Amino acid sequence: RDFCIIGDKKYKEWMDKLCKVLECNFGLTGWLLERDSEPGTFKLENLDWQRENCRKLILVFGEKSDQTQLGEFNLQTAVMGFLGDSGRDGEKRLIPIKMTPELKLPQYMAAVEDVTFENNKYFWKRLTASLTDKHICETDNGNVG
Repeated sequence: RDFCIIGDKKYKEWMDKLCKVLECNFGLTGWLLERDSEPGTFKLENLDWQRENCRKLILVFGEKSDQTQLGEFNLQTAVMGFLGDSGRDGEKRLIPIKMTPELKLPQYMAAVEDVTFENNKYFWKRLTASLTDKHICETDNGNVG
């Protein structure tokens, strides 16, 4: 798979739409927990599968992304797994997305460049450049052109 998406459950519908846009408009293949995980598997098994089978990990951070111990543990485990597994031609495998500009990322994400969704006319350009070797044009209103 080209990417997997995990993140704040508050943005589940947005993550579904993001996955569909990337798959339909850019010909990428994605993985979503709700859609693609096998029921009954342990969450850590899903994280291992993502690390082994997805080129990139898109982490969606919202206001409550890691406020539960399990949520924080899952995000930290995913981040550490992808950071520790740099054996894929040295490519950068983490793509953190902040839903709002005011949002502060957790300390364990401090060294990774992020992209903000809200009020960012360069969002699609930066995201697709991170996922592919293609660069796209955006119109002044932020639509993909």
